[in-house]
Amino acid sequence: MVESNQSQRENGVGSPGAGGEAAREAARSSALPQDQLRALYQIIERMNSVYELPDLLAFILDRVLEYTGGLRGYLLLDRETADGENNPRLAVEAVRGQEVDQIRAESDALRFVSGTVACDVLQKGEPRVIEDIQHDERYREAAGALTSEFKWRSILAIPLKAADRLIGLMYIEHPGRNAFPNPDLEFLSAFAGQAAVAIDRARQSQRRIEELERLSQISRSVVRVLDLDQVLIRILHEAARLLNVETGSVLLVDEETGELAFRVSVQDGRSVEIRQRLAVGQGVAGWVAQHGEPLLAPDARREPRWYGEVEQGFETRSILCVPLKTNGRVIGVLQALNKKGPVGFTDRDLSLFSAFAASATVAIENARLFTEARQARELRALNEVAAVLSGTLELDIVLETGLAKALEVIQAEAGAVSLVDEASGELVMAATHGWRRDSVPVGTRIPVDQGLSSIVAATGEALVTSDVKHDPRVAIEAFRDEGVQAMVLVPMRAGGEVLGVLSGMSYEPYTFTAGEIDVLSTIGGMFGAAVGNARLYDEVRANLKQLAYLNEVGGALTASLDLEQVLQIIMEGVTSLIGVERASIFLIDEASGDLVLEYNLGGGDRIRLPRPWPGIVGWIAAHGEPIIVNDVRRDPRFLPDIDTATQFDTRAILGAPLKLDERIIGAIELLNKEGGPFTEADCDLLLGFSKWAAIALHNARLYQELDEATERLASVEAVAVMSDMALNLTHRLNNRISVARVDAARIQAKCPDELKNSYLSDKIERIHRVTTESLNIIRRIREPFEVADVEPVDVSDCLAEALRTCQVAPGIQVIEAYEPDLPPVMATREKLIETFNHVLGNALDALEGAETGHLRLQVRYRPDRLVEVVITDDGTGISPAVQAHLFEPFFTTKKGDSGGLGLGLWLTRMYVSRLGGQVELDSTPGQEPGQGPGQGPKQGTTVRIRLPAVQEGVKGDKGT
Repeated sequence: MVESNQSQRENGVGSPGAGGEAAREAARSSALPQDQLRALYQIIERMNSVYELPDLLAFILDRVLEYTGGLRGYLLLDRETADGENNPRLAVEAVRGQEVDQIRAESDALRFVSGTVACDVLQKGEPRVIEDIQHDERYREAAGALTSEFKWRSILAIPLKAADRLIGLMYIEHPGRNAFPNPDLEFLSAFAGQAAVAIDRARQSQRRIEELERLSQISRSVVRVLDLDQVLIRILHEAARLLNVETGSVLLVDEETGELAFRVSVQDGRSVEIRQRLAVGQGVAGWVAQHGEPLLAPDARREPRWYGEVEQGFETRSILCVPLKTNGRVIGVLQALNKKGPVGFTDRDLSLFSAFAASATVAIENARLFTEARQARELRALNEVAAVLSGTLELDIVLETGLAKALEVIQAEAGAVSLVDEASGELVMAATHGWRRDSVPVGTRIPVDQGLSSIVAATGEALVTSDVKHDPRVAIEAFRDEGVQAMVLVPMRAGGEVLGVLSGMSYEPYTFTAGEIDVLSTIGGMFGAAVGNARLYDEVRANLKQLAYLNEVGGALTASLDLEQVLQIIMEGVTSLIGVERASIFLIDEASGDLVLEYNLGGGDRIRLPRPWPGIVGWIAAHGEPIIVNDVRRDPRFLPDIDTATQFDTRAILGAPLKLDERIIGAIELLNKEGGPFTEADCDLLLGFSKWAAIALHNARLYQELDEATERLASVEAVAVMSDMALNLTHRLNNRISVARVDAARIQAKCPDELKNSYLSDKIERIHRVTTESLNIIRRIREPFEVADVEPVDVSDCLAEALRTCQVAPGIQVIEAYEPDLPPVMATREKLIETFNHVLGNALDALEGAETGHLRLQVRYRPDRLVEVVITDDGTGISPAVQAHLFEPFFTTKKGDSGGLGLGLWLTRMYVSRLGGQVELDSTPGQEPGQGPGQGPKQGTTVRIRLPAVQEGVKGDKGT
C-alpha cells in the first residue's frame, strides 16, 4: 500500500502542474476557436513562468480585468486547514484594478461574496454574470449598502477548479450597468481552469518549500544536541510539533538481544516510561524494524500488526511509524500516535516523517559516537584519576590532587571534599579547589542533619541543585555568598560506608547531565576507596609509631625509679602520642585518701581533692573506667573550680585510671586535643599507656618508700651516735659548769666583805646566773637523748592535753579532727606532750595579733602504719629562707626578752627521730593571718609529725 502511494507521487499523479491535470484542462480548452486557443496557450505559457504565488495571482487578475474590461477584481482562495475540512473557507488573496481601501475592500468583498454570489458559484461550480445587482432580486438586500458606497452594478464571478476541486473564486466588478455584455464564459472558464492549475501548483510548491524549511529547522535543532538522552527527547518534541500528534516514541534496537526497547516516550509533553520490549517483527514497530519500511495505520484497531499490550492508560487510534536507518541498517523506529484533528495521518505526513527520521538517525548516530568518544575520554580521565588517587597514601595529597583531577574530568569550575568525622558524625570541609572567595574555609564543620552534604551522606544518593543561593537546604549561610549557582554532590563510599561527599560546582547557570553525575559518582567511589586506604595507612603508621614510642617510653619508665622523672616521662610520652594542650596525673594519697594532683604538664598547681572525689577525674578514679568528654561544659561532672584555680580553659577531657592489677592508684587526664576531638582510638592508646605508667609509678613509689625508710634508719642511727656524743659532751659541760657554779657560791659565802664591792658582786651574780642558765640548756639538750621509759600512749590524748595547756586567743577557732580507734605509739607521755607544746606554741605565735584565725588539729592513721599528727595554722606563714634553718639548734625568729633559745623545733625533731618518726614542715607566706582553709590566698604553716604505731590490736590495714 505504502509502496504504491510513493510510486504515484514519484510519477506526478495528482500533483499540481503534473501532466494528468494539465491534459484534462487542455482537453476542455481544445473546443475553443483557434484564436482564443492561441491566446489561452500564450497566457498559460506566461503563467507557467511565474512561480511566486502573489505574482501569479496578480498576473491572473490583470489578465481577466484586461479581457473583461472590469475596473476592479478580487481573487479569493480556499484557506487550507490542517484538519482537512470539506467546506471551503474563502479568503481574499489578491485585489487588482481601481485603488480602494484594501482592508475595507477585502472585508466588504468577502462579506458580500460569501453571502451572495459565492453561494451560487460554489454550489453549481459555474460562472455567474450579474448585469445590474441593484435590480437583481436575488442580491438586492445584500448589495444595497455596498452599491451605494462603491457604485457596484455589474459583477462577474468565475470559479477556480483544479481536478474538479474548487479552490477559489475570481470576482470582477464594474460600476456600469451590463458592463459584461455577452461574456465569453467558455473562454473564461477555460482560463480559470488553467489558472486554478497554476495556482494549485504554486501553492503546493510554496507549501513544500515551507515544509522543507520547517524540516530543515527541525533537523538542525535535533542534530545540534550531542547527548543521546537529550537527542531522543528533542526528536520526539520536534516530531510532535511537526505532525501535531498526541504522543510518540523512539525505540532503539538492543544490540545484545536484538529487541526493540522504548528509549523515550512522550505523551502530551510528559515523559512516560514503557518497560515492554518488542521482538523484531512484533507489532507495528517490530514490522517496520524488520522490513525497514514506513507504515501508516489510519485505524490502529483494524491494523493486524498492532500490538495492543504496549498501551498503558492510553488509547491508540492511528499510527505513523518510520524506520531509523543508517547505511542500510535499521537501528530503531520512530513512531507518532493519534494525529490531532478528524482527518488523521496523510501520505504527506508520511513523507515528512520519513525525511525527519533520516535527520533523526544522523542525530542519534552522532550522539552515540559522541557518547562513545566521551566515554573513552572519561575512561582515560577516570584512569588518570585512579592513578592520582592510588599514587599516594597521604590523605592531604589524595584530596587535593584527586579533587583537581575530578573537576577536570567533568569540566566543573570548582569543587570540594567533605569528610565524615567518625566521633561526632559531622562533615568537615577537608579540601577545596577553584573557589573564588573561599567563603567556607577548610576545617569548617557542617552540623549533623543539616546542609546538602549531610543529605548526601545520610542517603548515599547523588544530589543536584540549580539554585544554590536560594536553596533552603544550604546549612552554611556564608556559602551563599560564594556565587555558586549550580552544584552536584555525590557520596564517597568505601565498603558500603559513606566516608564523605565530593561536589562539583558552577558559577554560571548550568544543569549537570546524567552522564556527568554518573562520572562524578564513579569518581566518588574512587575517592572513598582512596580515603579509606589513606586512613588505614595513617592508622597503621600511627599504630607503629605508637608501638615504637610505647616501647621506648616503657623502657624509659622501667629504667628509672625516681618518681619525679617517671611522672615527667609519662607526661611527655602521652602528649607526644596524642597531642594535647595539657596533661595531669592525679595519685591517691594513701595517708589521707585525697586525690592529689602530683604532676601537671603545662602548670605548676597542686590540688587536693578529698573524698568523695569531685570532678571528672574523681569519677575516673572512683569508677576505674576511661572517659571521653569532648564538651566539658555539657557534662555535670565537670568541676570548673579547678580551671579557676589553674587559670586554664578546659574544653575537652580524655581520662583513664591508673590501675595496678585491680587496685586504682590514681588517674591520668589529657586536656584539649590539638586539631580535633578525642576519639576512641585515643582512648585505647591512653589505656595501653596507663598500664605502663601505673607499673612505673608503683615501682617508683616503692623505691621512694624504701629510700625514705633507709633515710629514717640512717637518721635513727645518726641520732643514736649523736645521742652518745651529746650525752658525753653535756656530761662534761655539766661537770665543769657545776664546779664554776659551786665556786661562785663558796666565794659568796666566804668573802662577804670583798663582795661589798659592787663590781665583784655583779660579776659573781652574773656567773651564778649564767651557770644556772647553762645547766638548764644542758638539761634540755640532754632530754631527747636520755634513755627514758616509753610506753604505749594515746597520741590524740597527748595532743588534746598539750592544747589545754596553751593560751588560745578569743578570735582563734580551733578545729579538731581526731580519727577514732587509733593505735597507740611508744613514747613518754610527758615528753610527747612537751613536743606538741613546742609546735602548738609556734602556731599560736603565728596567729598572734589576728582578730580571727584558724588552728586545725588532725590525727589519723596512715596505710604505712604510721600515726600522723597534722597541725595547721593560717597565719602569716614562713618564708623559704627562714624555713631552711628552722630545725637548726639555737635558730629563732623571736626577738627581745620574749625570744626563746631556738631549740624547740630542733628538740622536737630530735625526740621524734629517737622514736623512729618524722617531722615535716610546709609553709606558704601570705599577707594577713586569719584566712580560713579553702578561703583567699593559700597561706599558713602545716607541721606533720609521724610516729610508728604499736601493731598489737590494730585491725586490718586502715586507709587502704
